[in-house]
Amino acid sequence: MDPRFVINVTAEDFASSRFELPDNGRWCELVAGRVLVQSPPSTDHGLVVMNFAKALARYLERNPEGYACFELGLIVARQPDWALFPAVSYFVGGRRFEELDKAITEARPTLILEVISTVERRRTARQRVTHYLKWGVAVVIVADPDDRRVVIHLPNDTAEVLKHGESLTCRPTWWAAQSTHPFLREFQVEVAELFREPEWAQN
Repeated sequence: MDPRFVINVTAEDFASSRFELPDNGRWCELVAGRVLVQSPPSTDHGLVVMNFAKALARYLERNPEGYACFELGLIVARQPDWALFPAVSYFVGGRRFEELDKAITEARPTLILEVISTVERRRTARQRVTHYLKWGVAVVIVADPDDRRVVIHLPNDTAEVLKHGESLTCRPTWWAAQSTHPFLREFQVEVAELFREPEWAQN
């Protein structure tokens, strides 16, 4: 049976049947027990992820505190089940690289990067952020390639907007809101850098 037309699909059933879906389920998510097929992300989506990953890699070379997973399915709620696939999930604590080879997990990342590069992701951005924060994620960063801005969301219902000319820098409030251990203390990346095309692409 096509999982797209089944009600109250569990996260486990969704994970086991993803390859039956369009594009092997790569752009599918589980929303309140229903399988949602999304549009593939734009080129700008991959550009933001690449630039963020490069900045994070530079930081982790000096401070090997955690690790990042890309397009990892996160089970953020149960009964009905939700399984969302943010662009980047950053894990701190636990066994390092434990989630790296998984397709879906209940392990909670410390930080999430979402890129709203499609109509669906833009329309559901607020809902996604709410689920992440309610689940216990300390920081949710939403990058908007259209407006070339970044919004930082914290569990205390605060949001900070960063635009061209500003820097995405870790603040003490990132871990204070959730009483988590300090993380990404020296991390910094220019907002403009997140949306910048590499020279080889410009040529």
